Amino acid sequence: AGPPMYRALMRKLPPGQTFQVKLSDTPTLLSGDISRPSQEMTSLSSASAPVEPSELQIHRTDLRLNHKKHDESVCVDLHWSHPHPLLRQEPDDVYFRIKWHALQEPSTQYCEDEVGAMTRNCGGPLSSVTSALPASYATICGLRPNRTIHFSVEAFNCDSELVHADFQAVTPPSAPDVVMTKVTTPLAQESVAGFRPM
Repeated sequence: AGPPMYRALMRKLPPGQTFQVKLSDTPTLLSGDISRPSQEMTSLSSASAPVEPSELQIHRTDLRLNHKKHDESVCVDLHWSHPHPLLRQEPDDVYFRIKWHALQEPSTQYCEDEVGAMTRNCGGPLSSVTSALPASYATICGLRPNRTIHFSVEAFNCDSELVHADFQAVTPPSAPDVVMTKVTTPLAQESVAGFRPM
């Protein structure tokens, strides 16, 4: 099958410059075995910005998972759409960062993807939603109920080009104490299961 193949993400290359790559088995090229230079390549003349996230919205997290907390805080699911939701370890991969803040309060960073990583730290696919673009979501907890919150979803790439979409919404009230009811007696004028009145 031949020797294994490796890939490396090279960042901060000067724009519009021709370059070659050499590999070494030591931290510097002053000692050790050094490979032959690669073919010449030319970097792009300018960095390209990613597409801005769209269709931001929130809804309350499933009450079966969002139980009432001692501090009365709530969880919400933040949804957004983007044409490049998958990480392929390519130079044009798009990474996400989510921030939020209440009115007149400092911003809080909820999550951030790592450049060059194979998996996301920030959000996951939302396959159950039908939309023109692939949808993603992140569950954000620790929010105060009935508060106006400003959410920001940033999209950035390995060239540090960044765009963002903002969304403002009011968080839901505190989670209820009871999220399920169970009928233990038959309703009026109804028979118990299996019993047929004469």
